[in-house]
Amino acid sequence: MNAMRLFTQFVFDFLGATPKPRRKARGQTATVRKATSRRHSEAVRPSRSGSPRQLHYDALVDAMQQRYDFRVRKWRTNLSGVAIRVERRDGTTEKLLESPYPTSPLRCAIFLHEVGHHALGVGSITPRCLEEHAAWMWSLNTMREHGCLIDARVERRVERSMHYAVAKAVRRGLRRLPVELLPYLPAHARVQTQSMASP
Repeated sequence: MNAMRLFTQFVFDFLGATPKPRRKARGQTATVRKATSRRHSEAVRPSRSGSPRQLHYDALVDAMQQRYDFRVRKWRTNLSGVAIRVERRDGTTEKLLESPYPTSPLRCAIFLHEVGHHALGVGSITPRCLEEHAAWMWSLNTMREHGCLIDARVERRVERSMHYAVAKAVRRGLRRLPVELLPYLPAHARVQTQSMASP
């Protein structure tokens, strides 16, 4: 169902129409298949200060785009994001991303979380909640590698996001949970565990 909705979104986007907006969950990723229209241009970066920290974030954005070859479809004003892989009928693929522009540790972490989905491969890790965990770990490791501050807001966001992802997976019938995700398991849940190392 999510793939069909995103496919519909892309059809409207490519044809220039304006569909009725739909609410998307935080951290959503998707694979969209058989899109046929041309690519859109890169989203315009928001105006920002020229502080040393902001220049560092700007350089990080440039480095991530150059290395992982994705296009930013939209810089969001809220604290949500999405990573999308488009597969066209001519055999070409395109990696798309929406996220807040990095201007703070939290916004940087969310941006890198979505980049992480592309770096790891959108949809390449199952169950879905394990891909979320791997993308968050990738984000935090990349922040450390590039000397970016990880503050309490970032840590709380990761915790909340993972608790939500695991709880949703359990509600949808997940019976075997990777051991990496046990800290996020709801207290009332009863599932089996399995060893599955994150990339």
